[in-house]
Amino acid sequence: QRQMCIRDRLLKSIDFSILFLILAILPFALLRFPEIGLGMALTSNVLLMILFDNLKTGLPVPVLFLYLILVVGGGFYYFLENQSDLKLIIKSPIKISAVICLLMILGLVYSSDKSYGLQKIIFFILFNFILVTLPSLFAKEPDRLGNILNLGYFMGLVLSLVTTFMALNTPDFYRFHPSVNVNPIWLARSLGATAIAGFYFFLQAKRGILKSFYVISLLFFFYPILRT
Repeated sequence: QRQMCIRDRLLKSIDFSILFLILAILPFALLRFPEIGLGMALTSNVLLMILFDNLKTGLPVPVLFLYLILVVGGGFYYFLENQSDLKLIIKSPIKISAVICLLMILGLVYSSDKSYGLQKIIFFILFNFILVTLPSLFAKEPDRLGNILNLGYFMGLVLSLVTTFMALNTPDFYRFHPSVNVNPIWLARSLGATAIAGFYFFLQAKRGILKSFYVISLLFFFYPILRT
């Protein structure tokens, strides 16, 4: 009953309403930045899970639905707007994803837990397959690919700062677990992917102050990973 009371207060709170307002506005950003969903896909799911887990409520379905719109809708809109050549999609991304899917299916034969393995295959086909193929739509526009990296890095930096603060307030050094529904492997994967983007920006930076910033930021990326 107490948990239901907290949930009712949360759903009626101003902060929660503002959050949904922001999420409702985001799809309109697709008209200007259709690649925004791909940038968010690197870390935003983990960030949202940590947020709602600490608010003691489940991740609302509308949030997941808007997230899906941002990822898939952006690519679809860009494809229609620019009449992209489907050959760009059929090339290496599709082939690589198909090979991975085949290897996963073959591995299922030897799996000791076939139900778990089947869940992973379905998850890969529904999510990872999309995230591997959609960026090829923007292959002819390096600026849009740069936007994906920039947004992914920014959100990864937010995630690293949040989880670093949480880790510092956790007594046990190892087995750091940021929230109930966030697997440490998911956290490490998200931070690791955006750390690669940070390393890329470090190599591209010309000014010493920017290089120093990226080096310091990498420390925040790796600290929560080491704690897991």
